[in-house]
Amino acid sequence: MGLRIIVLAKQVPDTRNVGKDAMKEDGTINRAALPAIFNPEDLNALEQALQLKDAHPGSTITLLTMGLPRSAEMVRESLYRGGDDGVVLTDRPLGGADTLATSYSLAQAIRHMGEFDIIVGGRQAIDGDTAQVGPQIAEKLGLPQVTYAESIQVADPAASGRNRQRQCRRLPSPQRPPHPEVQICRDAQREGRSARRPPGARRCPSLPCHQGVGREGD
Repeated sequence: MGLRIIVLAKQVPDTRNVGKDAMKEDGTINRAALPAIFNPEDLNALEQALQLKDAHPGSTITLLTMGLPRSAEMVRESLYRGGDDGVVLTDRPLGGADTLATSYSLAQAIRHMGEFDIIVGGRQAIDGDTAQVGPQIAEKLGLPQVTYAESIQVADPAASGRNRQRQCRRLPSPQRPPHPEVQICRDAQREGRSARRPPGARRCPSLPCHQGVGREGD
């Protein structure tokens, strides 16, 4: 029996090469002056999801992101790494959303997407460092959550729980919450698989949109 996995991710500015134009006068990031990348900690979450998919044939991975329309580039990267589907939540009123508005919007999108078994996300984004969005989504959906997860193992997808390895005060402790649930992965060093664009794949496929939500499949 396969798992229906949702991966939360964000496209962020690459802060490794910050120049004098990186910040605006109002103190916000000048995103146009910095290249956009897949948030590194969310790549850890995607790799965890891909490992679950490898272990349980028939599993599917849907990446969910909120941001500018160019976030579709990150969705396509997740498809090339082994994901199955992607949702881009984008609308001008969402610009500048704080963690409360972001988690509310993503929680509503998840309700719109239908049934799932597990939500996996990175601990935090490098352009905010709040580590609040994942736990807030769990609270808004009324789901149990495990934060600082280092690994996820599912012995039987039909069972009432899954084994998690959690980092707490530097001592790993196993967790077994009910499902569905939200898993927030810590920033452990993990060797992620490469993104490989299939031969003949379109570089910029269009995204059909409905009420601010664009969806892309393979």
